[in-house]
Parts: sequence; structure tokens; C-alpha cells
Amino acid sequence: MINYKKIIYATYSTDAEKKGLWNVYAAKIVDNALENKMQISQDIEYPGMPMAFWSSDSKSVLMYEPKIFKQDGRVFVEKAVIRKIKFK
Repeated sequence: MINYKKIIYATYSTDAEKKGLWNVYAAKIVDNALENKMQISQDIEYPGMPMAFWSSDSKSVLMYEPKIFKQDGRVFVEKAVIRKIKFK
């Protein structure tokens, strides 16, 4: 029986043209190594970082991704997208 854990994490872009942007990944940890690593969101600003959760059966990730815009120095959120990403 394989004992694994799961993780959702973000990495900061090191590309000079994408300064201030993040990439979000989901993966399973098996024997201290990442397996089934999948990029679930890319080139996003921190305020727009999606909320992501593993399903109870560990076979998919549910992601709530807000649409964020700025107007007159304020930040607004509207029409969020919910995505379900399945792992094989």
C-alpha cells in the first residue's frame, strides 16, 4: 500500500518579464518526492491567487478562481470561475 500526501503550492516567477506573477501547482508526495505534478494556474498576480482544495478521494482538485479588476484604486472581484481538475 502506497502512503501518499497531497499538496497545493505556488512558485514565484523568476522570469524578468513576468515579475510579480505566480504559478500554482498540485502534486502528490510519495516517499519524499513529488509525483503527478500538475500546473493548475499560471502567471497570476497574488491578489488573484485561486483558492484550491483537494477532493476527499484525492483524485481531483477543486479551484475557485476569482476575476479581479482594479478601478479608482480599489480592487473588485466578480464572476469567479470554479474548475475541477482530475488526476489520473
